[in-house]
Amino acid sequence: MPREIEIRLDYYPESQKVGLIISIPESKLIEFDEEIPVSSHLRAFVEKHWDQAYDDFDKSISAWRGLSSGVASSYSSIGAATEKLSSSLQLLNRNFGNWLDHSVFRTAEHYIIEGCAGEDRLLWLRSKHQWLLRLPWYSWDGLAKNGKKLVVGIRPFNIAPIPSSSVQGTESRSNLLSILGNGNNLDLSQDTQSICNLGEQIDAQILCEPSKDELCRSLRSKPWKVITFSGHSEVEGDSGILNLSGNESITTKDIAYLIEDSVKNGLKLIILNSCKSYQFAQECIQVGLPWAIAMREKVPDLIAQEFIAVFFEKFSTGVSLIEAFDYSRQSLQHRESEVPGASSLPVLVAHPQSLQLSWSDIKPRVQEKNYITFNTYSGRKPVKLKHLVVTVLSIFAISLISSPIGEKLSRWLNDMVMKSIPSESTPSDFHVSLLRVAIILDSDNPYAYYNLGWVLRELGKFNEAKRTLRESHELGFSPASSELMRELLYGGNDMNTHTPYREIPYLFHQCMGNLGTLPAPSLRRGTASSCHKNWGWYLFKNKDYERAVEHLQSAIAWNKDTPMSYCLLAKIYEERGDLRDKSDSQDYWSLFEQYRDSREQSEISFPEWNECRTDQK
Repeated sequence: MPREIEIRLDYYPESQKVGLIISIPESKLIEFDEEIPVSSHLRAFVEKHWDQAYDDFDKSISAWRGLSSGVASSYSSIGAATEKLSSSLQLLNRNFGNWLDHSVFRTAEHYIIEGCAGEDRLLWLRSKHQWLLRLPWYSWDGLAKNGKKLVVGIRPFNIAPIPSSSVQGTESRSNLLSILGNGNNLDLSQDTQSICNLGEQIDAQILCEPSKDELCRSLRSKPWKVITFSGHSEVEGDSGILNLSGNESITTKDIAYLIEDSVKNGLKLIILNSCKSYQFAQECIQVGLPWAIAMREKVPDLIAQEFIAVFFEKFSTGVSLIEAFDYSRQSLQHRESEVPGASSLPVLVAHPQSLQLSWSDIKPRVQEKNYITFNTYSGRKPVKLKHLVVTVLSIFAISLISSPIGEKLSRWLNDMVMKSIPSESTPSDFHVSLLRVAIILDSDNPYAYYNLGWVLRELGKFNEAKRTLRESHELGFSPASSELMRELLYGGNDMNTHTPYREIPYLFHQCMGNLGTLPAPSLRRGTASSCHKNWGWYLFKNKDYERAVEHLQSAIAWNKDTPMSYCLLAKIYEERGDLRDKSDSQDYWSLFEQYRDSREQSEISFPEWNECRTDQK
């Protein structure tokens, strides 16, 4: 654990000075208290020139990706914006370095080095003036001499105490809430994947573009230990704002009481992986939250995705939150040539009463086993049906005597039915009857509804299959939401007049939003791929080719063995028709042929298959 140093910075505009108060807990040194002159130019540079450079850089990236009002752009415009941002960063570091050269800072530096006695340093900044907190404090080279680490964080003023219950902790199984806010012009699929990659180490629920009411209900529903947010955010005046959807945003004032209640129930950490989220993070700490991680400035997708992935990968090994944060921040240094100042974007915000946090404080102590098999039909040993009949009769008898065991029996029966269907055979009405028994035993078993829908579809009972899949979807089962998307896509041809199509965006959000409830990482990956593929298919039919390409490529990123995604990408590039697109189309047709060879027999009944037959190219 690095040695903590607290620095309070008070700005006095009338005298153009900054009060510098430094204290080192458990040190014999008396508090350092001095004033230091500061040029008004430094403040103006941070609030105007630096902001403008980042804005220009952000706009150039969005324009190049074709996501900003159809603005045409090129690599040269990105290069110019990157060079401007790099020059601004150098100038900011130079101006700040000149300020650090003042004799008061040099004296302060010696004071800190003496008080830390060769230890690593954790610098906590406290100020009511945000421009002082946004200065490049990591460039204070004098504090990182002799190979010592320097970690910089923020401690806000006007802080409510941490409720004692949050210090004691709670035993929560549902311990991570991931909020995907307004994703316009953003790729949030990688943020979701970083959560899903944690697998069985943590229970997660994913909310996709929730309304205020939906978010409030989710915050109240369970005792969360970690909350993450990805999407658009901003600072307006003295308030941080998170954009939930195209029409709704929230401030901490909107949900302060819910954050406070969540802390009482065990909330330890909020991660705001979004632009300029430092203000919102500080406001969360002020209502009693122990820890937060945020971003100082606008953050490109590439940086946000890499930071959250590396952070969870490192944090889940058992190191402290501070060590995981610093490791993840420094891992961004190799991106400095692409995004100048990338490693300074993440910021750690903490409550003065916060205790050291590690992964053992986050993950549940008791893990439940995955009790169900899902879409793994090949290679199974069939169970003899006569044995299954005897088992079902026994289940009926037991369920009449002891109904509380119905839930477990329903799970077991559902699993046994699916194992009894040989890998290349068509199910029968007998399997339908047994799955209906599983549903009678537990009417809230989404797996039984889903598998019944699959069996009914294989038997050609499409309308009944769709109704059953909807039951599974309404129980929050992501695979069922994806299947309904596909059924609706196949059922209509006119994007403007076919009413069921209008439900598909909602189904996509539900599909992605419930991914975290799936028990197995492989199941989450396959379902996420299917969700993105079906959404890409919808966008393709709607001739929204740019977004279709983005989501189809996300489908492949989740699971490369998805021939339909390659087919649809090939068709998109054929539609667009320039020389580069023609080459891409041929590449995707080749990948389609490669992956369909092992999937054709098992997917021959898939509705979109006819769109991808090679004799129709």
